Amino acid sequence: MLAKYLISIVLMVLGTMYTAQAQLAIISSKDGYANVRDKGNSKAKVIDKLNKFTVILYDEEAMYENKNLEWIHIQYVDQKNRNNLGNGNIDLKDGYIHKSQFRIMEDLPTASAQEFKFLVETQVFNKSNKKIEYYPQSQSPKKINDQFYFGGDCGLPKTEVKSMRAMINKKNIQVPMNYIWGILHANKNYEAKKFDGHYFVKQEIGDGGCFSFLVWEFSNAGLQQRFVGWNY
Repeated sequence: MLAKYLISIVLMVLGTMYTAQAQLAIISSKDGYANVRDKGNSKAKVIDKLNKFTVILYDEEAMYENKNLEWIHIQYVDQKNRNNLGNGNIDLKDGYIHKSQFRIMEDLPTASAQEFKFLVETQVFNKSNKKIEYYPQSQSPKKINDQFYFGGDCGLPKTEVKSMRAMINKKNIQVPMNYIWGILHANKNYEAKKFDGHYFVKQEIGDGGCFSFLVWEFSNAGLQQRFVGWNY
């Protein structure tokens, strides 16, 4: 069953919170969810609940500067959209969660090649067989095949993803092309992390001002989540 959570595609409005760099984390609460509050304290109003395994962006700089900081500013995809793995959501919500409720992705154990593989095929970008929507009076693509295109300011890609699939203990899980149109320029390099029976594949899209994180979540049930988000 494809997707419990939104193809959490994260972005744009990182302004108020992330003038510095943000980084990736995974909700890890033993309760199965984590409360998001409107301020950084336990008495603040609960404004949302994030399911376990949800990918978020957290304020890395604040944690680095204050080792005793308990409540961390985060951004995340609206949970009302969590079942939509198709078109990207470019507006993120934000709030605070306690640092005990998430695990930093970088700190998770790396999945071995014997248990997990992620296979990406690429080819030269072909403009002729795609529906491309541009921003008004611009050559920057806004959508490809009706999917929001991440990194439009950098123009069309030179190469494109032809197919993506994961192998979990030799079980093949294909990523549908419907989830790839807006991230055709994703590279082949990846890092696979594991947490509580789930695998998180981290890739990168573009560079410089067009850079975004790309995270796929897989379990034995199949593709669970796709997340795209800027790190600043």
